[in-house]
Amino acid sequence: MKYKLKLIFVFLILLSSQLAKSDERVSLATIYADVLIYRPIGFALTVTGTALFVAVSPMLAIANIAPPHDAFDDSLEMLVMTPFNFTFDRPLGVMRPDGNGVYQRR
Repeated sequence: MKYKLKLIFVFLILLSSQLAKSDERVSLATIYADVLIYRPIGFALTVTGTALFVAVSPMLAIANIAPPHDAFDDSLEMLVMTPFNFTFDRPLGVMRPDGNGVYQRR
C-alpha cells in the first residue's frame, strides 16, 4: 500500500509540473533530481509554511493594523506561495525564477 501511495505521489508531481519546451534539452539527471529531491522538499516546505502561517495568523492580524497593512500578504507570499510555486508551478528542470519571481521556461 505504501509503495502504491508513493508511486501515485510521484506520478501526480510529474503531472502537476510543466515540461520545458520540446526544442530545449533538459538532462535526465536534472529531471531525476527535480522529481526525487527538489519537489518533495518543496512539498514539505509548503506544508510547513502553511502550518506556520496558520500558527502566526493571530499575531499577523495585530501587525496588519498598522500601516502599510500588508503583513498578511507578505507572510502568505513568503511562507506559503513561494514554496507552492516552486513545487507545483515550476517547469521541470528550471530551478530559479526570473527577476519578477516567475518560473519561466528556458
